[in-house]
Amino acid sequence: KRLMGGYAIVGGQLPLATGAGLAIVRKGEKDVVVCQMGDATTNIGAFHESLNLAALWKLPVVYAVVNNGFGMGTSVAAGSAVAELYKKACAYGIPGVEVDGNDVVATRDATREAVERARKDRIPSLLDIKSFRLKGHSVVDPDRYRPEDYLRRIRGQDPVSRLADQLRDE
Repeated sequence: KRLMGGYAIVGGQLPLATGAGLAIVRKGEKDVVVCQMGDATTNIGAFHESLNLAALWKLPVVYAVVNNGFGMGTSVAAGSAVAELYKKACAYGIPGVEVDGNDVVATRDATREAVERARKDRIPSLLDIKSFRLKGHSVVDPDRYRPEDYLRRIRGQDPVSRLADQLRDE
């Protein structure tokens, strides 16, 4: 499966994914790297450095942000000067796409398009996949910073349940 694993350091996967993209180019291969991260990762230096190099060197990397609206306990709006995270891609001249992460098919389609663009044209992309975090950030997160009515509302929009309903209907 060529999965490179998880990283305890926020953003630790970004330079590695960018380096893997460079290796693909140097070997003349047609592979693509998909690098997943949380929304708060878009505020660190490794994010900007990686996107800059990927754009500059035309690396086949798709940077996929799982944007649930909160870093550990800070909202995206309170932690990022540009809260519409896909817009950060414009600084590097690469496509930035906002995706409804609660729609499994829309997420698949946007990812497929970005992967094809990376493979065919060696153009990296930034996907801002907006969804919800149904539980706390980790096992030690008591999740007291999100209002109970908000939690009730998002739990009723679980993308897996929505897809199951859609498949049954079709």
